Amino acid sequence: MRTPSSSEIAYRAFLQFKNEFVDEALKRAVYTNTDSSGDKYRPVVIIDISELPEITQKINIWNSFAEKLSKKESIPVNNTILLPLPQVITGVSKFHIFAQEATSVSNIDREALLTRIKGKLNGLARRDAIDSEHALSLQEDIHRISQYPDGTMFRLRRGGYMDAIVNATYAPSHGLPAREEIVRISRHGLFITNEVLSGGYTIEPGMTKGKKKVYDYVDPIPCSLFMSAKIYLLDDVEKTAAELKEVRKSRKKQQVREASARYRQKLKMQADTDNKS
Repeated sequence: MRTPSSSEIAYRAFLQFKNEFVDEALKRAVYTNTDSSGDKYRPVVIIDISELPEITQKINIWNSFAEKLSKKESIPVNNTILLPLPQVITGVSKFHIFAQEATSVSNIDREALLTRIKGKLNGLARRDAIDSEHALSLQEDIHRISQYPDGTMFRLRRGGYMDAIVNATYAPSHGLPAREEIVRISRHGLFITNEVLSGGYTIEPGMTKGKKKVYDYVDPIPCSLFMSAKIYLLDDVEKTAAELKEVRKSRKKQQVREASARYRQKLKMQADTDNKS
């Protein structure tokens, strides 16, 4: 029987430590998500301030494991197993949990996009599916994308997954006023201390629609290659983003002018009242 290497022993020790840590967090969580396999993740846990040293120490141990295992080439470990580390936030007076659609973006040039479409089409041909509806759509995609000049850049925007977010309100501290902060809940959990948690917490059911993005103002290019993504001309995205920035800047200036006018009117009315009296 082969003797496990030191790297394998360290990896097994980490998995045991991680599973115990996360399982305990899931048991105490006030909020979790559930993945497609039915497993719970992203626990949000309220802890007593007296537990903070212990939780901090465990996160430090986790970080030590992650640093060591990420350097061991003899046993390559997927970073998503090691990271992200669980998080801790303190000084929170209340918090609100909500979920919203998450997206990722990347750029791709015309030639690379055509190569990927043709590769998909060739794969269908090898399976004698060249007359399928999907194959016909891919042929249309090739024709459409080929109309653009060489070197044209496209923006690929993928969706279909979810972000879980805490909107935390911090209590006034050391002369600083109360403030709000958006904190994304990592897969391995978020711990919130209760020392000033007088306002409790709320959870918004379902999915929250985020603010309008530049992509809401740009027409995507039809492309059947990506099932959960949309393709845009990068030039269209950048031009629209610049136009929206100018519109928002102009709108903000108008709001400042209107607020200034209201303030001047208020002062005038106050002065008129004082003169009459």
